Amino acid sequence: MPAITTKLKLLRELTVHENRMKSMQIELSVHAQDHKKIDALKYRLKQLEQQLRREQSEHQMASAAKDAEIDRLTNLVEDQLNKYRDLKDVNIKLDTEIATYGKLLELEESRLNAACSEASETSTSSASYHSIHDSTSTSYVTVSTVDVGIEIRDVDAIVESSFACTAKRMRAYHCQTGY
Repeated sequence: MPAITTKLKLLRELTVHENRMKSMQIELSVHAQDHKKIDALKYRLKQLEQQLRREQSEHQMASAAKDAEIDRLTNLVEDQLNKYRDLKDVNIKLDTEIATYGKLLELEESRLNAACSEASETSTSSASYHSIHDSTSTSYVTVSTVDVGIEIRDVDAIVESSFACTAKRMRAYHCQTGY
């Protein structure tokens, strides 16, 4: 009997050890699955880190491109402002030039009117014409010293127009007075 009890005892111990072994195998299997999950998570973490680096790089490139575009547009705006200022300066100069020529034309007309009235007072038309010629020459010199960028042939056309007007007035005066 002692042999049977010993056998039974050994069988119980064997069963306990087998149960323990099965539970350890289950735990080992669970740990193996956990290791696989951990390895999968590590792999996913590496992928996410690579994706993050890639996206950071793309963001930096996009940011650099945006900064370059901002710089380009800023330069373009500055160029446009400079062109606008230049055009504004030219506009002011042209307005001044127009005002100057307007004043010169007014002076020429008043001088011609004065010359015509002088011509009616003096009976010699050649003296009047000589006076007109001298005044026109003076005006011409004044116009040529103004830096307004008009060509000499334009000034000559104005002077010729003034002479033609004066000649018509003188003819009319001669017809009226008989001189």
